Amino acid sequence: MMVSVRLIGAEEKERDAIRLTARELGLDSIEAGIPVRLQKLSQQPYTLRVQATEGMAVVEYRDIPALLRAMRQLVSSLQQGERRFETEETRQFDASGAMFDCSRNAVLKVESVKYFLRQMAVMGLNVFMLYTEDTYEVEGQPYFGYMRGRYSLEQIREMDDYADSLGVELIPCIQTLAHMEQFLKWPAAEPYRDTPEVLMVGQDETYALLERMIRSVSSAVRTRKIHIGMDEAHTLGLGRYLDKCGYHTRSELMQKHVAEVKAITDRFGLQPMMWGDMLFRLHVDGGGYYDPDVQIPDEAAGMIPEGIEQIYWDYYHQDEAFYHRYIGWYKKFGTLPAFGGGICTWTGAIVQNYNHTVKATNAAMRACKSEGIRHVFACIWNDNGGECNYLSVLPGLVRYAEHMYHAAPDEPHMAACIRLFTGLEEDKWAALCALDCLDPNLAPLEPQNPSKYLLWQDPLLGLFDRHAEPIALEEHYAAVCAAMESCCRAPVPEEIRGLFEQIIQLCKVLKVKSKLGLRLKAAYDAGDRQALRRLAEGELPELLDMVVRLHALHAREWGKLYKAFGWEVLDLRYGGLEARLKTASMRIRAYLDDALDRIEELEAERLTFDGRERVEDLWMGHFNQYHWMVTPNCLG
Repeated sequence: MMVSVRLIGAEEKERDAIRLTARELGLDSIEAGIPVRLQKLSQQPYTLRVQATEGMAVVEYRDIPALLRAMRQLVSSLQQGERRFETEETRQFDASGAMFDCSRNAVLKVESVKYFLRQMAVMGLNVFMLYTEDTYEVEGQPYFGYMRGRYSLEQIREMDDYADSLGVELIPCIQTLAHMEQFLKWPAAEPYRDTPEVLMVGQDETYALLERMIRSVSSAVRTRKIHIGMDEAHTLGLGRYLDKCGYHTRSELMQKHVAEVKAITDRFGLQPMMWGDMLFRLHVDGGGYYDPDVQIPDEAAGMIPEGIEQIYWDYYHQDEAFYHRYIGWYKKFGTLPAFGGGICTWTGAIVQNYNHTVKATNAAMRACKSEGIRHVFACIWNDNGGECNYLSVLPGLVRYAEHMYHAAPDEPHMAACIRLFTGLEEDKWAALCALDCLDPNLAPLEPQNPSKYLLWQDPLLGLFDRHAEPIALEEHYAAVCAAMESCCRAPVPEEIRGLFEQIIQLCKVLKVKSKLGLRLKAAYDAGDRQALRRLAEGELPELLDMVVRLHALHAREWGKLYKAFGWEVLDLRYGGLEARLKTASMRIRAYLDDALDRIEELEAERLTFDGRERVEDLWMGHFNQYHWMVTPNCLG
């Protein structure tokens, strides 16, 4: 039910923001209806307050996201027939929001960015971080983001204008050292290349490029903040730099490079922030990041110039004590870091792992509040092909919002707010995201992702068959499918319904395919020609039809959210799977017709992918490299 209100005392910018989000707020009109007086806060300690009495409401707010959040709460109470309603909330952080990865093939359309900006603003979040490694326009660099769906500066300005109209700060997030492989692969980029993914430091050409990059992206936004990346530079100085300049420690190279980039940001009047992991990696044996016994020498503090905000990123731990320990290390060096957590989209599955998101987020946010962190955000990565649908992150965003406005939100509160802000009950989101939740009590650092590797693994090679063997996967996927079909019998927001349809179809595919290789191998080893014929002439063709249907649904959902560039990768993956299902059927039929004397692939012994002797529990493993899961042979 839509609600009509009459705004009193609203400035034009506030009115415009409410008009833009009217659908999300549940408003039909702001010109006629229940009188709502808006009052902007100045010195009050709270961030928003709503007081509704019979026939009148007063909304006090600090800024536009607080106003929109308050309006959503007010409208919800009116929709439920409440005529007396009061709430007051105080932000626990100065800034909270999300970083959206638009570099791993799935580049959000401008309209999709606007959709997420509206959703986040209504939740009360106030930061949108746009992560673009090479997917933005740089003057004089035609291969930078070439055929990758890069944003033009006009598109970035349009998104920034829209964000500003909602009171959200849009912060550009780029890379200025590593994670540059998509640009550095081009012959035209050779002068800037140290290793395949790391820039050549210490040379004028590189810093001229970085100046153009920083000038370009910062010119398109209002904020003076910029994220300069600098994470995971594992091979710094070990490629062309080593050949040209000899060996220098990564600590030395990192310190000089960060200073050079800081000088560039200073020239443009920018306030840089960077990932903090290299501070740890350079002082941990083996270059690890999450060493509980890490000892960092005092002199390491001088590696980062003053004026660069450090970001402690950690998407994994479910133990609050670990966050306290690592935040303590940052404080030791005289800096209060920002915190980058994660909504678990990076495993390569089509939806986030919500179970992991809940546990890691709760632990991290409790620690951040206790330690006095002021800036937090959720990283939304889309590793290895951009398969994850970003619509599945909505309940995770709500969790960040509730931790922003409440000191200790409990689970009933979270569930109510997820329903309020997404239009869908939390248990339905949990059902949607349960594909890889074989055991909710497992708490590995890297959540498992069998829905990805069981989908793509080759039917004849079965690289993960040993992992699937002891687990009741058919029953699991059937149960998830049934739960989602039950959800769809009730109203589901239109923009999310297509995602449910896609996951239902994926469950149907996985119910058949998850142990297909085991059935093929067992029938072949037993010499059961009748079973092989059933597989070749019945199950495999039926599975092929199901995969073709899944392919079409995935293409439809991709087209709603993302630019066209990058879909060709998933087209190739689906096309490859479809071809291999045809080949499997053809080879088995040839064997049964005595055109082949054996099927070589089915004669090979099956090993576990990760070298375990056997899989004895519900931990199947985390593997997220497509080219490894489909074949042990050379793929490119």
